[in-house]
Amino acid sequence: MRRSLLELPLVALLLALATSCTSTRNIPLADAERARMAEAAALHVVLRAPASLTVRTPADAALGGLGVVGLVAASQEFEQEGESMRRRYQLPDPARSAAERFAAALRHKFGAPEASPAQDADAEAEASAVAALFADGLVLDLRTEYWDLSYFGSGSMSRYRLDYRGSARLLEAPSGRVLWQARCVIEPPAARRAIELEKLVADDAALLKQKLAALGQACADKLWVRLQR
Repeated sequence: MRRSLLELPLVALLLALATSCTSTRNIPLADAERARMAEAAALHVVLRAPASLTVRTPADAALGGLGVVGLVAASQEFEQEGESMRRRYQLPDPARSAAERFAAALRHKFGAPEASPAQDADAEAEASAVAALFADGLVLDLRTEYWDLSYFGSGSMSRYRLDYRGSARLLEAPSGRVLWQARCVIEPPAARRAIELEKLVADDAALLKQKLAALGQACADKLWVRLQR
């Protein structure tokens, strides 16, 4: 269950509301496109640059109580903490594990070609620009839109949990026609499943890396359900 509004620090609440305002329009996959998937010349995978990882510590979140200036400062601190942690432990983008799982499902269910190694693209790259990278085939394009590691709340300052949102689209190359598009939202676990930060980053953040990969796989599962509707 999500935290109640009263449990969220002011800055965390405002950031959560801000990130929920942007959404990816769902575009269902037409039956004709499903039938033609096995005939595709190739399946290319593109990972657009992820949003900044945010890490919310109690100290940084307290800045949110200082008004608008404090809110901006807290937001910057969240991103700085996240970027520092991402670099220090070489944390993987969850979209990578999502792409591997989703591409495998496309091949198994619809006979799509084996996916090519993932290529990187700009975060805001339009569908036409992404698809133009390839001469033919299909393009599976994914992006991590939001990933956040935050302490649970006033009752558990030392325990942290992950919140995630990603999106995917299936494009026709090289035209850029969007054949399918959807998003996934992975809710953070209940309080009893929150984990101490020290455990998450122990052994070169082995457990945190495992959790991030699991987020990507859970996202792929949600996207797969949407694809088949």
